[in-house]
Amino acid sequence: MSYQDLKKCKIITAFITPFHEDGSINFDAIPALIEHLLAHHTDGILLAGTTAESPTLTHDEELELFAAVQKIVNGRVPLIAGVGTNDT
Repeated sequence: MSYQDLKKCKIITAFITPFHEDGSINFDAIPALIEHLLAHHTDGILLAGTTAESPTLTHDEELELFAAVQKIVNGRVPLIAGVGTNDT
């Protein structure tokens, strides 16, 4: 994905990471959520932003999330990986 591809996006949706009650990521719920976003014309997806509870995800969980979503999206829309932190 290039910057030019990203500039063409009109709607970039902040993905809400699904969790199990124990706080682990619900990877089984991700495909349906992604397909819902794509069916409703999102042009790009932001992962692990503040909407997705990024401050509570470990680095390894973020990497797992990015890989899982990338596999499902398979190049259909640009992905933006949120890599911010609450550290100073």
